[in-house]
Amino acid sequence: MWKKQEKNGKVWYEFLIDGRIVAWQGTKTFNPLEEIEHKKECGLQQIHSGIIRYAGDVCDQVGDGIWTDEKENMIYVKTADCLPIIFYNTRGILGILHVGWKGTLLRLPQKFLLMMKKRGIPPSSWIVGFGPSIECRNYVVGDDVRKLFNSEGVNGINMRDGNYHLDLVQANLEEMERFGITEFHLFPEGTYDSENFYSYRKGDEGKQITAGML
Repeated sequence: MWKKQEKNGKVWYEFLIDGRIVAWQGTKTFNPLEEIEHKKECGLQQIHSGIIRYAGDVCDQVGDGIWTDEKENMIYVKTADCLPIIFYNTRGILGILHVGWKGTLLRLPQKFLLMMKKRGIPPSSWIVGFGPSIECRNYVVGDDVRKLFNSEGVNGINMRDGNYHLDLVQANLEEMERFGITEFHLFPEGTYDSENFYSYRKGDEGKQITAGML
């Protein structure tokens, strides 16, 4: 579950599994990399790809998904409208993905699940947390994007007021449900409407950090 925290003028969210904090959702006022004690941190050079990296000895790799099985190793992604997705497994594995419309079309979450399946972890055993992303009503896309989603058989495009709108949460949740995942935790705020988060579509230049640690 997501739990909102406020202290000393700072706002952030904690993602809890069985009462333990698995991840922190940063905001404009809270950077988990600066606020949370950790031994090592590993991020990515994000390029809207389908690449997933293991957070080992080499950090700052090119990709849009990262995972770890090392304790006290903080992994993270940066977003400003795209959807951060957290994967937690009781076997001691944590993954975080940066998923925009391109990552959705590339089926980044499915690639992560299939990668882990090869390691003997059933897709249905994952607990999934969605971080903050732009709301469907505020995410207008062009006909070119609609055609790409239709050609790939990916849902999530909705018609509203004569425009095409993309629902990142709907698109990715439906795809993961096909893998048998049943435990999803949705985020209570969207990036565009909330003052707590940066939104590229709203003209913000910064990015919030979604970070996790075993």
